[in-house]
Amino acid sequence: MHSLFANKNEPYQIGMEITEVPDLSPEESIYIELEQVAKQRALQNEVTDKVLVHLSAFAKEMIRAENLVRTILASADVVKQEETEFYEHSQKMERSVRFWPMLQFTIIFGAAAIQVRHILQWMKSHHIV
Repeated sequence: MHSLFANKNEPYQIGMEITEVPDLSPEESIYIELEQVAKQRALQNEVTDKVLVHLSAFAKEMIRAENLVRTILASADVVKQEETEFYEHSQKMERSVRFWPMLQFTIIFGAAAIQVRHILQWMKSHHIV
């Protein structure tokens, strides 16, 4: 036997447990074998139960993660729709920004022309011009 930590000054201690089994009759040996099989099956059932609990917890976590992904995708669709609406609104505002200054200029120019005409008529009526 070889140990990585053993050396000549500090040997590594090992131990062995030896159990002596008396000679049994065939019926007794079958009973002992059945007892050992029952213990092994009980141990296997216990391990199986632990695995099933772990797997059910894992399945729940996977379902939670799947629901989270669905929620994220749904919110991404909502955000995409809101972004589209915002873009369309921005385009309408841009057209309005182009239209309103032209309308304002036209109104001011028309008002100025009316005022100049009115002032000229007033000056002609008073023989100033």
